[in-house]
Amino acid sequence: QISHASQIVSMMHDGKTYDDKVLSSILTAQLSHSDGIRGFFATYLTTEDENAAADNEVIPQPLVEALEASDASIMVPLACMNVIMPTAMSTLHTDPQLQSNAALTAKRGVRILSFLSGHHNQLVEINLKAMIKAASDVSDDEKANKTVQYW
Repeated sequence: QISHASQIVSMMHDGKTYDDKVLSSILTAQLSHSDGIRGFFATYLTTEDENAAADNEVIPQPLVEALEASDASIMVPLACMNVIMPTAMSTLHTDPQLQSNAALTAKRGVRILSFLSGHHNQLVEINLKAMIKAASDVSDDEKANKTVQYW
């Protein structure tokens, strides 16, 4: 999936004119399952391209359309992970370059999660609250919650 994702991300970055509908269709297929989502965002959020689409304040329209078409029950938890993991790594790395890279990945992830929050606010909130509960001392009833168990 990462190989496909790197080709898609290259299409988004290389400045060639690709039909947005075609790119949206490709992205929608890529983001239609968890492996595709992971592969795409592993590439999109960590790219080192100078003109990275991930660094634009506005998410590219083909990606917007693919995010809107994706299964939010899969996309939202993975988007949360795409913020939490690099944020944690940015605090654990001792190498300044690795810290910087992780922080940039987290910043890019926040942009995606913020977009998703505008469309699936309740689901984002459920996952964020579950993460807090999973990281804290909670009752057995709270531990039985499926989302808390996930986190």
